Amino acid sequence: MMPDDEIPTDGVAQTELADEIAAHCDRATARWSAVEAQTAARAAGKKAFRFLDHNGRHYDENGIEKKGAWFPDMPPANTPRQQRSRIFALEAKAFENGLRHLLDELILEGHIEEKHWANLDYAISYKTMAFHHERVLVHDAYPGEEIPSSLASLAKRFGYKSGGWRVRNRMFPIMSDLGLWKINRKENSDEWEIRLGVVADIFHDTVFFPITEKFQEKMKGCVK
Repeated sequence: MMPDDEIPTDGVAQTELADEIAAHCDRATARWSAVEAQTAARAAGKKAFRFLDHNGRHYDENGIEKKGAWFPDMPPANTPRQQRSRIFALEAKAFENGLRHLLDELILEGHIEEKHWANLDYAISYKTMAFHHERVLVHDAYPGEEIPSSLASLAKRFGYKSGGWRVRNRMFPIMSDLGLWKINRKENSDEWEIRLGVVADIFHDTVFFPITEKFQEKMKGCVK
């Protein structure tokens, strides 16, 4: 990835950079398509589930693991609004702590390069979580069709009204390496398709869905 002041401005250099990013994403897709990589991701998912299920440790704002519950016990909810807010808080914390733990495991096991320690904040940000849930909804609603998001829509989500290339240059190499986005360029054009990545799918299947279902059952309070 290049800092803004090093990004090529001429057309030829931009095309070469797009070619490089497309090839990088293709290699990442191939790596995560391998049975060995998916088996490793599922094993990491099981560890992340146990980490959340134990509920004795959490990650702070700097990504450092510390003692203390990631989701503390709460008194009974008194209103429907309060009850729904707690479910949202549960989901946000489960995403943040669970996905970081899963990715930590994959880095420690050598399935993701160590350079991505510094990039995990991209993976667990609020905007990334919202996009993850959007892709899961599409993935589950249209099985087998894999309807993609476009670069333009993704750029708007991440706050770029113009210049989708910023998302492409900064985030595509990271998110494809982490297995969270499956990225494909359409026929060497400037059109890109973003789908749910293998690791994101495995995380939702083995960690996020089962742990939030389990903890919702534990949450006290039933509002009529």
